[in-house]
Amino acid sequence: MKKDSNDLVFHDGFYIKEEDIIKAAKRVGDFAMAEHYMNSLLFHALKYGKTYLLKEVNDIRKNYNTFLFDLPEESPASNNNMPGYWNQNTKMTEEVRKRYQALGKDELVNLLKCCLTLLMAYSKDIFKKKADWIGIFMVIRDRLDGHLTQKVFFDLVQQITPEDWPSDCRISSSTMSNYGRYVPYKHRDLCYYEMEDNPWRALCDAFWNIVQQQILTDN
Repeated sequence: MKKDSNDLVFHDGFYIKEEDIIKAAKRVGDFAMAEHYMNSLLFHALKYGKTYLLKEVNDIRKNYNTFLFDLPEESPASNNNMPGYWNQNTKMTEEVRKRYQALGKDELVNLLKCCLTLLMAYSKDIFKKKADWIGIFMVIRDRLDGHLTQKVFFDLVQQITPEDWPSDCRISSSTMSNYGRYVPYKHRDLCYYEMEDNPWRALCDAFWNIVQQQILTDN
C-alpha cells in the first residue's frame, strides 16, 4: 500500500493508521459498523486525493456483498481525478445537512454538545481559547445552517457547551465581535474551506469530521 505523510485517518476523534482502519472494517462483521469505517476512509481519500484508498473501500464492500463504486481511471492521485467520489462526497455532505436540519431543538443541542465533547476529549490541543468558537461557528454556518447569525450562535453556545468545558475556553459576550479581527475582509464572503489562510483550519476539519460521523452513523 502506498504511504505518505498523511496516512493517519481521523475516525471517531482518533487519528488511526490507514491499514488499521481497513483491517477493522473488514473484520468487524457488521456492514453498518464497517460503513462507519469506510466513511472515514472516503473523507480521508477525498481530502488528500488518495485514489488507492478508493480501491480499498471497494474491497471492503466486496466482503459484505454490497454494490461497488465506479472507480476513476488510473491516473496520478489528485482531487480532479476523483469525479465519482467527489459526487459521493457531495451527496454525503447534503445528507448530513438534511439530517441536521431535520433535528428537533433538543436533538440538535444534544448532537452538538456530543460533538464538542468528542472534540475536546480527543483533540484537546486544537481548541485553546475563546476565539476558537469562531471556527465552530463557521463550520455550522457554512456546512449545516446558512442562516446562522453570530447572535443566534452565541445563544446556541450557551446550551451546547459541555459542563466540564474549560473556563478559559468558554464563549464571552465579546467573542464573536472579534470575527473581523481574525478573518480578513477579502475572505468575509467565503466559506471557511475556501479561505487561503483560515486560522481555524485544523479545528474546522476536526469538528466537521466529527459532526459528519456522528450524524451519518446515528441510527
